[in-house]
Amino acid sequence: FVGPNCMGIWSAEGNLNLCFDQAPKRGAIAFVSQSGTFGGYLSEIANAKGYGLSKFISIGNQANITASEYLEYLAEDDDTKVIVFYMEGFKDGRKFFQVAREVIKTKPIIIYKGGSTTAGARATLSHTASLAGSEELFEGMCHQLGLIKANEAIHSFEMAEALVEQPVPRGKRVAIMGSGGQGVVATDACASLGLEVPEFDQETAISLQKLLPPHAPPAKNPIDFAGSYRTNIEEVKVIEKLLSIDYIDGLITNVPVNPMIWGIKPTAGDTDKNLSNTIQAALQAAKLFATLPKKYDKPIVTLRFRRIDDPTIDILKEAGIPVYDTPEQCARAMYALATYAKARRATG
Repeated sequence: FVGPNCMGIWSAEGNLNLCFDQAPKRGAIAFVSQSGTFGGYLSEIANAKGYGLSKFISIGNQANITASEYLEYLAEDDDTKVIVFYMEGFKDGRKFFQVAREVIKTKPIIIYKGGSTTAGARATLSHTASLAGSEELFEGMCHQLGLIKANEAIHSFEMAEALVEQPVPRGKRVAIMGSGGQGVVATDACASLGLEVPEFDQETAISLQKLLPPHAPPAKNPIDFAGSYRTNIEEVKVIEKLLSIDYIDGLITNVPVNPMIWGIKPTAGDTDKNLSNTIQAALQAAKLFATLPKKYDKPIVTLRFRRIDDPTIDILKEAGIPVYDTPEQCARAMYALATYAKARRATG
């Protein structure tokens, strides 16, 4: 049995709801929470932000089934691509990490852990009767195995979204394209997480500069269109060029911009004849953009450029390209991809 001291379980595939007033959006992220109410709340937040779940399991005090056994089950679950844990302590930490060492070969694992401070550890003991254990040991095991440690609750789902569909990068070298301030903040965020933002070699910089407006600053990485009007296809050309660079492993960019299509909501009944040439071209460019991660086998994460209806965003999300609200979220997503890539290489 599950629990006790828990909120129950939810399964999209089984159409089984023993915990939610409203079932979450169906997706490929399994969420296992040691806390019932907090786990349910996080599931609702994840659902509101559009992160789909395959399973939710509130494990409580684990009197019968342990965290490591849930992990073993989810490793074999065809509906789950990424596994997220909220944990406060482990009944058998050695067993959990032994299982995780095998699971990580096929699926990424993200852990958000409570009880990391002395005061938090005391609260953990009274909450789920768990010993929080050494935070240094926990972090060391995560680093050794390649488990992705989240520092804030919702970060878990932000990172999981990128891991669901995006290709695993070969390394941690990132190209960034966006506005000036966006590029600066994204570069800082990447560097703080240990990602590299390499400066382009002279030949590449010259070829990229030809694709930018005359007033744009030198193409060194990040790349700045300098506030100029451009079409989606112009951005896609630059993005393709960036992905073709052999020393770039992934790309952070804004959603391709074309103000002419903001607020437009094409429907299934629309045809080429009743859409303007501008809208047609913008949507075709977005569809081309959506094919690029698979074409180059490199991940792309994007930043929403305006808080407004944009059919481009729907096209990207349908293709599994995540769309975020801040440069820091983009950097965390790329960090998760790079961390999992390193773990996969280490396990062969």
